Amino acid sequence: DSCRLCVHHRLHPSFFVTKLWSYFIPVPPKAGTKRSLERLYVSSGYEVAPVVGAILRHPALYTGPRMVKSPALYLAGMLRGLGRGIDTEAWTWLLQLAGQQLFYPPNVAGWDDSRWLDTATFRARWEIAGYAIRPRVLKESAKHVPHRPDALVDRARAVFGGPTLTGQTEATLTHFAERAMGDATARWKKEQYPPLIENALRQLLATAPDLQTC
Repeated sequence: DSCRLCVHHRLHPSFFVTKLWSYFIPVPPKAGTKRSLERLYVSSGYEVAPVVGAILRHPALYTGPRMVKSPALYLAGMLRGLGRGIDTEAWTWLLQLAGQQLFYPPNVAGWDDSRWLDTATFRARWEIAGYAIRPRVLKESAKHVPHRPDALVDRARAVFGGPTLTGQTEATLTHFAERAMGDATARWKKEQYPPLIENALRQLLATAPDLQTC
């Protein structure tokens, strides 16, 4: 009876559609879209899958503003790109610092998706990125590392499985690599700087907006 009273409440379809939509698109649906999804939900016998499918096919998912990933989603995507599994318990306390300890939400409503980033939680994400790429950090003596800034950026992208970057992010990373290589005037610097620059590019790429949002 409790479930029936909730599901058949006149405001339930509106609440459900708005809540589900917010998990995929950060701005509320337009009135017409919302009514259409509500009708689909009710006519399908309160099935969730058809509504999810309709949201995934909606243009707003692809043309609307980007959403900040939750810490768990951010970490999972990074590990998948790196081809790395769950091989350390460090992710537990790192995710907690980032604001999302799995299976321990702050209350029955769950985590507040609108407050994933602040100065403290971003520092935790920086630490997550560092831990994620730590097993693949290049030594100063690494061989066959290119000296061209654009090649160093391409190698850093390849480490994460070649994620798509905005032109601004790619230009910023390339500019960083150019300036860093420009400081390599001595012979020993020309030999040791490229691996160090690539390590820095990996860290910067891992914490760039392109990987922080979806």
